[in-house]
Amino acid sequence: MKLKFDYGRLRERIKEKFGSCAKLSREAGISKKTLSLKLNNRGFFTQNEITKLLFLLDVDLVWAKEYFFTLKIQ
Repeated sequence: MKLKFDYGRLRERIKEKFGSCAKLSREAGISKKTLSLKLNNRGFFTQNEITKLLFLLDVDLVWAKEYFFTLKIQ
């Protein structure tokens, strides 16, 4: 069984702070394609990426679970 995560809350915050994933990817130094693949459960975020994205999105680290580790119910 492959774990799938629900990035809905993360996507909302990206839109709120940056307007688009493309703008966030440029700021974070992550390719747009790589970010898209990870948001669509075709890859996993690294610890460094999670930390950097939370910082850029102005989200406290204690909320990492809510943004990156909410399991998608199928």
